Amino acid sequence: MPNPKRRHSKSRRGKRRAHDALRTPQTVACPNCQEPRMQHRVCPKCGFYKGREIVQIEQNCLTAQPPFRRRTCAACRGGPAPAL
Repeated sequence: MPNPKRRHSKSRRGKRRAHDALRTPQTVACPNCQEPRMQHRVCPKCGFYKGREIVQIEQNCLTAQPPFRRRTCAACRGGPAPAL
């Protein structure tokens, strides 16, 4: 197993880690509802992409969740509304 012959300096370590920082995701305004959304993805608020409705979003649901995690809340099923 190869081991380093000499210790790496702090500046060399810093140069290696210079590109490891997390960046904020690039967002654009949805042309349908003007909510921020990630580029080239379906809008999680209205379900539109490129002017077409791709995902049907339940508008009466009080707990807004992304489409891939959406579950019907008690208010949507006819039960009591959750306390906010």
